[in-house]
Amino acid sequence: MFVALAGAVSWLAGTVPAIAANNIVTSLNPESMPEDQRAHEQSRHLFEFGIRLYQEGNMLGALAEFEAAYTIHPNSAALQNLALCQKALYRYREAKASLEQLLKYHDKELSPGDRRTALNVMKELAAFIGTVKLVVTPAAGKVAVDEHDLSAAELDKPIDLDVGEHHLRFEAEGYEPTQRTITVAGGTANPPLIVSLTPTHGYLTILTPDDKTAIAIDGRAVAFESYRGFIEPGRHVIQIYRSGFEPYEAVVELAAGQSVTIRGKVGAALSDAEIEETSQAQDHPVPSPRQLRGWYGLVDASLLNWNGSPEDVEPNDNSHLGYSYGLHAGYRLFTPIGIEAFAGATHHQLSGNCSELAAAAYCFTNDTPPIRVTGPFPYTLDSRRVGGALRIMSGGEKIRFTSSIGVGAVSHDLHLHGKTYRGFDGYFALEAGAQTNIDHFLVEMVGFGWFDSASSIGTPYQQGNGIQMFGLSLRVGWSEWTPRDARLAPTGPGH
Repeated sequence: MFVALAGAVSWLAGTVPAIAANNIVTSLNPESMPEDQRAHEQSRHLFEFGIRLYQEGNMLGALAEFEAAYTIHPNSAALQNLALCQKALYRYREAKASLEQLLKYHDKELSPGDRRTALNVMKELAAFIGTVKLVVTPAAGKVAVDEHDLSAAELDKPIDLDVGEHHLRFEAEGYEPTQRTITVAGGTANPPLIVSLTPTHGYLTILTPDDKTAIAIDGRAVAFESYRGFIEPGRHVIQIYRSGFEPYEAVVELAAGQSVTIRGKVGAALSDAEIEETSQAQDHPVPSPRQLRGWYGLVDASLLNWNGSPEDVEPNDNSHLGYSYGLHAGYRLFTPIGIEAFAGATHHQLSGNCSELAAAAYCFTNDTPPIRVTGPFPYTLDSRRVGGALRIMSGGEKIRFTSSIGVGAVSHDLHLHGKTYRGFDGYFALEAGAQTNIDHFLVEMVGFGWFDSASSIGTPYQQGNGIQMFGLSLRVGWSEWTPRDARLAPTGPGH
């Protein structure tokens, strides 16, 4: 096997064209050669250069030369040497395929010894090749092994792979691409590889009675008569319309991986007056507003100022800054109105002095008799609150103004000079700011005010002045609606 590398004799055997190869005129003037002879000469030069590269140990270069030689002028010698290079490069599966091709198309060119050698080498190569059955869902996906795309016919049966590690890539429209790495054992059938791709889109089929009926999805015309394709999950408005007829409209909620079929047809024919009215309306189209509905959630982080110091305590500075954090969860009933629940906590840590006329217990030590506290002392306020709010929003698709009014319950822990005062009261809240929608992602910046009752705390707030907090809050979160659902423009005649 592969005796062709010893010289050009085996290459020339059975491949010399009908025209004499030693014609000096044609040798010196290739342009005057017949096309077959020119191809033979070009192939022979590539073949000889491949032999030289092989002898120098450049297997990749030799492989390229033999492949080119065989493409230009198919013959057994080039294919034998091509298989030899593939084997030397550990491409056992390719070498076996080349030998199968050799026996199938060039059997008559082989000597009995070459034929036996080819069969023996194929048996030897089988020990370095394993088979793997790939089971992929969905079956219509694209599969690549080591950057080589497999055909549908190859996927229908177990595939041959060289021993060792292989990288596989699986793709399908409407699904998330997946990659796997497998290790193949030679000379045996390996366990099947089962891969289920994760859907990222839903599949929508829309059918109408005839080719004069148009189809629109979310205000965008897509087809006549029928439509089939992958679309993003979520709420979509389907319109079927035809000039002179009442349009059909449906709303579909599509989940990833879900397949939905809609069969619809236009309604009754419009009267002449209705057609004229529709035509006039189309001359001055007005987008039809759609309601934005759905769940949303926000987490917030805030800086806020505490106003309403305890009785008889004078803060050391004008800044009463603290921080808060919380969670908002709500439902947008329709575009301008939503309702939500809120839970959060705040913390303030300050320093102050008791006024000269203070009579409160926390302005005296626990000594006997009590001694008035003359120096500054730290004090803290921790609050926890839960409540609800009515949210009002403008109709902008991506950017909107937002405000809310809310009520709820708040508990306070006030720590004053070693003494703790607790209370459980109600609060009232107001806020206003701006919000933006980036697909489902929400970002919001608002200014707010909390007005807490503090009567249950006792002595520090016995005058009933209460506690006020004003601050700025940054919130991020998720919404069930998306900007593209905000408006549905007219889509065609009859709408």
